[in-house]
Amino acid sequence: MAMIEFISSGTGKSARLGFLYALPRVVALAIALAPMSVSAVEIDYDHTVNIAGNQSMLLEKMSKEMVLIALEIDKEENLKLINASHRLFDRTLWGLRDGDEGLGLHPTTMPEILEKLDMVENLWPPFDDAIRVSIQNRRVTRDQLDALAEVNPPLLEAISQSVNAYVDEATKGQLHSLLAVAIDVSSQQRMLSQKMAKEFFLVAYQHGVEQNKTRLKQTADQFEFNLNALLKGDLQNRLIPPPTSEIRTQLVSIQKHWEILRPLIQSAAETGETNRKAVAQVEKQSLLLLEAANKAVLMYEAL
Repeated sequence: MAMIEFISSGTGKSARLGFLYALPRVVALAIALAPMSVSAVEIDYDHTVNIAGNQSMLLEKMSKEMVLIALEIDKEENLKLINASHRLFDRTLWGLRDGDEGLGLHPTTMPEILEKLDMVENLWPPFDDAIRVSIQNRRVTRDQLDALAEVNPPLLEAISQSVNAYVDEATKGQLHSLLAVAIDVSSQQRMLSQKMAKEFFLVAYQHGVEQNKTRLKQTADQFEFNLNALLKGDLQNRLIPPPTSEIRTQLVSIQKHWEILRPLIQSAAETGETNRKAVAQVEKQSLLLLEAANKAVLMYEAL
């Protein structure tokens, strides 16, 4: 499995925090945070949208890792990864509400945002329990995947609504409101990269094949739509074209990774059939795509 590192030296908005303590280094991609004092008078919405949007990626990443454990693929590595993803999701969930200096999060006080965070917090416990049991038992059963499949969609939707609430608040009070939209869409790409992989692996596991074939096609279509919108801009939806040549270059890099992954995804979505070689390729390429998408988010946030 590809190991991804997102720690770099430096200060200011482009620097990453090195607070990974006991987390495996691969999970640095899920943090990718810029240092920021929680005592600041005004919330840095670009940063907060990044972190709030990262929750949806972590949710899909955990789901993907559950399926890989069920498939007995890189089991020990995926147990480590899901443990780290789970810990970061839980920490971020409470950090968004109460603030977390290490994550660069100011306490949230806006009622509209708190209402959406309440929805996420109310839906999180059954997913949380399923992950904890799987880590403790070091295995994932079909019944556990059934339970996750039931709670995943409403939880993902609640996270999406919380991010939208942050974006709406950003457009009211900050000149960087258009950047917040770009960060939101590019952050969605991180999540979609893991959602596609999860749905592909569910097809490989022969779990809800017809349903996951349909979902896989829809997720792939959404990823491609977002990528084209990021490359060209969609001013009707407040999405600016790439504001720098560096960001455009990074989006092109994402496109190249996507061109490798797309035929594997399309084949599974059309036929419902996979093999071990394709599973290994998707496992690798989905992480490379996630890494590339995450870099784009950080580049938008650094502006």
